[in-house]
Amino acid sequence: PCNCTESSRHDPCDGHPRMVRISQNGQISSAFIVEGQLVGPWVDELQRITFGAGSVEKIRLDLRNVSFADSAGIALLRKLRGAGAELHGCSEFLTAMLGGDDRAG
Repeated sequence: PCNCTESSRHDPCDGHPRMVRISQNGQISSAFIVEGQLVGPWVDELQRITFGAGSVEKIRLDLRNVSFADSAGIALLRKLRGAGAELHGCSEFLTAMLGGDDRAG
């Protein structure tokens, strides 16, 4: 049985919370590498980082190592893309969920 707290957000219940790593890509303050699963509280964290970085249209996200995004994660990526952010390295899953836009490939 699972003894996890509500905030640990994992599925299936294997005892390991879903995690995401968001790091700055080199010297470019508006370029970020996102790795792992974009779910739960990590969606809010990515929103805080990206919208807090200044002009969203200058944001560039490398998503090649994102293994999964829940509906809130997909909604945030759509919002970022709509605001002019560049989404790069999307998996087939993310591309399909985002609607196949050229800036999501």
